[in-house]
Amino acid sequence: MIKKLAQKAIPQATDPQLKDLQKTLVAFDGSLLPALPTMIWALWLDEDHKAAKLHLEFDLLKSVPTQASLTQGNENEKTILRKQLSPGKIYVLDAGYAQYSLLQDILKARSSFVCRLRDNAVWETLYEKELSPEKIAKQGSQGI
Repeated sequence: MIKKLAQKAIPQATDPQLKDLQKTLVAFDGSLLPALPTMIWALWLDEDHKAAKLHLEFDLLKSVPTQASLTQGNENEKTILRKQLSPGKIYVLDAGYAQYSLLQDILKARSSFVCRLRDNAVWETLYEKELSPEKIAKQGSQGI
């Protein structure tokens, strides 16, 4: 039902440059939901600490969820994302998803990603692209 409703959603007003994206811009994350003690399946830490976890994919331009799954609280978020990968998306991820094999799986699924890396990540700058004075002035006038 979430997928069907999301397909009918109208994109929200956004930066005009985002209209040129050839992929769907989505955020993916998991949220821990404290569970009722009667939810035996919702194992989190131990028998006294139960919780469910909501794994949500959210279309950032339409402002609607596009996929959701509910698991027990100790389910690995990267595993769930791997199962739900699909082509034509730009996944926006926090540092908890910064696993190089997962990022490679996103590329294999014919999608892209923007991911905050952990502070111990090893990286190399291949090139830098400076903004033109016009772009700098435009960003300044937009309060960016």
